[in-house]
Amino acid sequence: MIRFDDANGTNRDGIGIDNFSFAAYPSTNFYSWNGGTSGSYNVSSNWAPNRTSPSNSDILLFNLSNATQVDNLSTETINHLIVSGTAGITLLNSSSANTLSINKSVNIGNNASLSLSINASINISSLGSITTSGTLNTNNAVTLMADNNGTASINLTTGTINGNITTQCYLTGKRAFRFLAHPFSNSIGLNALTDNIDITGSGGNSNGFTTTSSNNASAFWYNTTNGNTSQSPDPGWTSYTNTNGSGNNAWNQYQGIRILARGAKSQGLDGNTYTPSATIIDMSGAVNTGNQTITLTKGINSNYNLIGNPYAAPIDLSLTTRGSNIGANFYVWDIAQGVRGGYTSNPFSTSYILPAYAAFFAQSSSSATNNTIQFTEICKSTTASNATLLGTNKFNGYHLSLEAMSDNIFWDRLLFLFNDSTSSNVDWIDANKLFNPDVSFYSFSDDSIPLSIDARPFSFKKNITLGIQSNTLGSFFIKVNAIHLPMNASLQLHDKLLDTYQTLYQDSVYKFTITNDAASQGNERFELTPYKKAVTAIDSTASIHFSVTPNPFVDKIFIQNPFTSAQKTSIKIITINGKIMQSIPATNQQQIVIETSHLAKGIYLIEFLSGDKKLVEKIIKL
Repeated sequence: MIRFDDANGTNRDGIGIDNFSFAAYPSTNFYSWNGGTSGSYNVSSNWAPNRTSPSNSDILLFNLSNATQVDNLSTETINHLIVSGTAGITLLNSSSANTLSINKSVNIGNNASLSLSINASINISSLGSITTSGTLNTNNAVTLMADNNGTASINLTTGTINGNITTQCYLTGKRAFRFLAHPFSNSIGLNALTDNIDITGSGGNSNGFTTTSSNNASAFWYNTTNGNTSQSPDPGWTSYTNTNGSGNNAWNQYQGIRILARGAKSQGLDGNTYTPSATIIDMSGAVNTGNQTITLTKGINSNYNLIGNPYAAPIDLSLTTRGSNIGANFYVWDIAQGVRGGYTSNPFSTSYILPAYAAFFAQSSSSATNNTIQFTEICKSTTASNATLLGTNKFNGYHLSLEAMSDNIFWDRLLFLFNDSTSSNVDWIDANKLFNPDVSFYSFSDDSIPLSIDARPFSFKKNITLGIQSNTLGSFFIKVNAIHLPMNASLQLHDKLLDTYQTLYQDSVYKFTITNDAASQGNERFELTPYKKAVTAIDSTASIHFSVTPNPFVDKIFIQNPFTSAQKTSIKIITINGKIMQSIPATNQQQIVIETSHLAKGIYLIEFLSGDKKLVEKIIKL
């Protein structure tokens, strides 16, 4: 337990403690620098205890009160490097270039400094980080590594970082556009990436691009002034015409860009079938630290701004501070959606971890006032973000999250937020639908605007129109990813083409097919309805005794007949998709025992039918 204690006992209820950190290290493999007489890094007696057998699990501590040069830096790997007290440590090697690799962390304390000098460099592994409340002088020789395990980051920084840092970003092996950002306070050119990936554009290699037969552009920035999301393609997407970073070809601070990642260099340029390889891009600059404020603009036909993560670290977008004219939602491009990627919208009000070097769309209703997003060091997250930008959001309040899928492909997500303070018409709380290249799944506001996040009051009487558009034919399903509705409320998915209804439960699935028939997709196929079709509902206020125990169950359930003994009751156990798994003949017994050992684990519906009355409840097999 760590406790704040006030020795004089005076009331301190108003005190808050910010930027507190605590680190504990094992006593083994822990070496403290004492300098000895030589000041040489690779002399074992200059460490306490003597560092006779260097290991990649070592923890090295410099806890001094003076400026010290440490020569003969070795090329080796350690776990942690700690500089504390008022130490001013300079690492160098007078005779040869050596690199110190850090598995886990570099931690520089308040009033301490770490400087790299001649022939000395540091690589932070993909699972490592830098934290400093002191000073780091990089001498342009620090690299944040990345691989399929993760990306090194610069964590909470209240100190100063001088000099450039090289950052790496791992791109999975998929031919798809990426929304990328850089974490630097200066603009850079696309030529920072052309040694790692092919970027194509007008003029080919005469403008710094890879030359192809078409020289079609593969890198774009978004110009809000020219944007119009109602057109396809959106004229706001502006192609780069040179990789030199000059003028409109600059990749500016805070700017998100869209780049087609084909795979490794030379892959996917000739139009032939291939398997894209994963690749790593790197770039270098002076990293942003401290508060970063980004101003958004509004065009005549677009209010979308493509914004880059300003830090070399994952960030929680819910912790940003947004002006009143900034929209309530943001959009990410998720390469795991469909075949080529797709848009997913999320509320700023829910936690969402955006990876380093990623970008997102946000909206502004003004170019003049209350149109900023402020990022602070507190926004940085040590929680690993999903490499494909699939959020693990937990939505507050009443909600419904539906996913359009087929086989193992996630195509799109539609989110409803039910709140009596919102409107059924489109407003600033809603997220307009940005349509995907493959499959788009959306709802309509009452004023006929397609939405990806639909905030509205929950209605027990009103249907909600859903739309689905697909360039792919075949079998699909709609899955309930998350659901929390008001008490006594339920929703059904109505397939108007087949005139079938399915009640929505957590993880329930509705299968359907899109064919060449235009009626199998579009804006008339599905709707959400609170009504039940052709079912005589049982009055929930009536004194009907009903129980299924245990629920969840394993191999047996006990049922208290919900109807009177004067009427016989038939019982069916049905899958979420409507398949009858078990039928129990009509009986008027008060207690019924059903063996369920043959059922697979999952969610089922148990249906009771007595005369013209029908009751359906959800049960779960463990």
